Amino acid sequence: MSDPRLNQIRIKTGILKRVAKERMVYEKEVVIERKRLETMKSQLKDEYELRKQEEVINECLTMIPDSIARTQQAFNDLNTILQETQSELSETEVFQTANTLIQELELIPA
Repeated sequence: MSDPRLNQIRIKTGILKRVAKERMVYEKEVVIERKRLETMKSQLKDEYELRKQEEVINECLTMIPDSIARTQQAFNDLNTILQETQSELSETEVFQTANTLIQELELIPA
């Protein structure tokens, strides 16, 4: 039977991928919505529409710190289990996939 720690690594890897992707989506959405706001201003849209667009941007901005915190927590959880199991599981594909993800995300600033 498979080592239960491998299943934990697989789960934590999936969580980290999901929250890291979520963070990138929020950051991209802020850029897109700001461009949309500038377009709306240049088209002299109604003040109500401009305020609503600013609210959309602010909602995205408030989600970014939360997604950063969740990404950091998931990163730490996965990194901890990888360090604990490195001597026994480092040859497995699941471990190597998780380790590659950790190395990739270390390069991304918080």
